[in-house]
Amino acid sequence: VDGTHQYASFGHLAGYSSNYYTYQWSNAIAEELLSRFKKEGLRNKKTANDYRHKVLAATGTKSANDLVTDFLGRQFSIDAYVERLGKGE
Repeated sequence: VDGTHQYASFGHLAGYSSNYYTYQWSNAIAEELLSRFKKEGLRNKKTANDYRHKVLAATGTKSANDLVTDFLGRQFSIDAYVERLGKGE
């Protein structure tokens, strides 16, 4: 709207900034999970079964960090997310 300063009055983002950050962190973790599927095949039964048992079924029994680490077989990083950002996706 002409004559207004929307960037100065968008309170939702300023009051929600810490929560908004979690969206990006979730995207980074999702890219890491997807990276194993991309490496082993999107329809790979073992990968799907590992995801089912090590992440979905185990939810609430361990920290989210441990679930992701168990599925990946390593600590997760933001590399896959950064690569996706570099592609403009």
